[in-house]
Amino acid sequence: MQADPDDPQSDVQEKIKNAQNVTRNRENASRRNRVFQVGDKVLVKSNRRLGNKLTPLCEERTIEADLGTTVLIKGRVVHKDNLK
Repeated sequence: MQADPDDPQSDVQEKIKNAQNVTRNRENASRRNRVFQVGDKVLVKSNRRLGNKLTPLCEERTIEADLGTTVLIKGRVVHKDNLK
């Protein structure tokens, strides 16, 4: 089934795709590729819900493996956004 160019639904879908591309390009411009080596020491944000208000915000850990957007730290997979 071929999409009719005069169909208003195809216009809306095209506008949505264009808006998504513009947003993606704007957000990716400020994004950085973070690369870590095995053995690097990083600060990992801790889960504040599991402690009290005196628990530290970050803990120093050693990276075991770099998995792309995540890293393996002490048997736990952590997203790179949760590292300092």
